[in-house]
Amino acid sequence: MRLPGLLPVLAALALALRCAAHKTPLRGLDPALAHHYTGRNDSFTCIDGAPTIPFVRVNDDYCDCPDGSDEPGTSACPVGRFHCRNRGHVAATIPAAFVDDGICDCCDGSDEIRGCPNKCIEHGKRVLAELRGRLKAYEVGLKLRGDHIGANQGRRGEWEREAADLEAKFVGQEKAVEAAKAKKAELEMLEHERREAEKAAADGPPGSGGEGELGESVVVEGGGKGAGGPGAGQGQGEGESGDGGSGEGGDAEDGAEEFVVGKEGDGGAEAGVEGEGDGKAGGLEGEIEEEEEDDDEEGEEDDGGDDGSGSGDESKGRNKPKKEKTEVQKAQEEVRKEEREMDRLSRELDEVKTKLDRDYGPENEFLYLAGNCYDAVENQYTYSICPFDKATQKEGSHSTNLGRHRGFEDDYRKLVFDKGQKCWQGPDRKMVLSLECGAEEKLVDVQEPSRCEYSARLQTSAACSNVELAAIKQQVAELEAQLEGHDPTEL
Repeated sequence: MRLPGLLPVLAALALALRCAAHKTPLRGLDPALAHHYTGRNDSFTCIDGAPTIPFVRVNDDYCDCPDGSDEPGTSACPVGRFHCRNRGHVAATIPAAFVDDGICDCCDGSDEIRGCPNKCIEHGKRVLAELRGRLKAYEVGLKLRGDHIGANQGRRGEWEREAADLEAKFVGQEKAVEAAKAKKAELEMLEHERREAEKAAADGPPGSGGEGELGESVVVEGGGKGAGGPGAGQGQGEGESGDGGSGEGGDAEDGAEEFVVGKEGDGGAEAGVEGEGDGKAGGLEGEIEEEEEDDDEEGEEDDGGDDGSGSGDESKGRNKPKKEKTEVQKAQEEVRKEEREMDRLSRELDEVKTKLDRDYGPENEFLYLAGNCYDAVENQYTYSICPFDKATQKEGSHSTNLGRHRGFEDDYRKLVFDKGQKCWQGPDRKMVLSLECGAEEKLVDVQEPSRCEYSARLQTSAACSNVELAAIKQQVAELEAQLEGHDPTEL
């Protein structure tokens, strides 16, 4: 309930009369809202539509409107806003709670009824210098941006030509692999046929023997006539001396000789063919691998005697020339070589296609940042951001992955890197890079606003736009006019 009082009413009435007579704006009133405060019919309707109160109750230090619009110049309404005109500087709006609290928030001192020194001219000159610097940087940045867009088109053309060249080479390499495989298959077939022929020759001509089983090895001492005869396997070698199984022939030479005695119908098969079967077991490649293993074993045997005293043999084994590779082995190596080259071309082609498919902005204006990295030092850390690749944090020799390139956000004003190294009992690290206009590329203001989430700003000419340039020009013109004593917004 309102408390009656003559002085507040008279003061408010006098304020209203002065405003009406001299068109003086209400204290704390935003000029953009002045049409709500005409005082028509000596009343005021709250901006949100209700209620309607006598105009004399505007700025009477009592809150009547829920939206606080009846008290633009006092701290009576918790949701109220106070407008600082700040002639000669930049206008501002502050919470109503800051009004008449003994602290100067507006540079013109209008928020404190007891008065504050007006520093707007001083602040305005400083801001104007900053705006002029930004204006110059924007003009230079826009020119560079145009140059980069032209260069980006040429660079993209190079990638397209590189992709076409790699595709042609890849097709040719596929044919080279197919040719190498065909040659390998042909040589393997010839080798198989050669081995089959050798086996057939070793087994003897058809009909020359029985089942083709291998003979038995029998030791015969001396040169007895029984060697190889029907009785060779009986007794201990009955020789010409006829001494009844003494086993010592009269003409016996030193040492025993070992003969392979074929069973009936063996056709003279040699013991060396044992285990070959039909010559197809394991396939030709398995046979070739066995040969390679045999070569290795021979090399090991040639390294020296078991007693370690055969230094001459050891030296001889080391100097033994390596067995020359077969034509099939050479063909296998050629296939592997051609396949490796095809894999390399495939990887390079994928990399170029990935670069071509990326989003570099509506006019490819950010493409020239690709392949470059920008560093900034904050405390003990060095931050490195490589647009379209990754972001890292370095401390000495230790490096932490802050994220890989994901893409643009906020209408190409931000570049996001995510899925970085996981924090201990926390989320994956993430970097959000704000892009702003600048005459040269510079990484600044790296922060960690929340755990494992990082932010930074990259000044780059690619972020400059004609719209923002026009806005800065307008700000400069308005501030210059205010400093010269000509305020175009004055009521």
